[in-house]
Amino acid sequence: MTKSAEEGENEITRDLKRQIGRAGVDVCARLRAMRKDAERRRDKAAVRQIVEAEKYFGCRNQRKRGRR
Repeated sequence: MTKSAEEGENEITRDLKRQIGRAGVDVCARLRAMRKDAERRRDKAAVRQIVEAEKYFGCRNQRKRGRR
């Protein structure tokens, strides 16, 4: 059995997992704020990583999935 990173995990997801454990941060709200900041800076690579992190944590398309 190999020890590999979870699929979809990146540096942003690992950082947020540490923050969740310490402060009980709302992950989806934090990711939305990070994405808006990256979009304002026009940092396409950061936006792409944040979108992947949103998918990993289940923060995207919540209305479509029935979660609010």
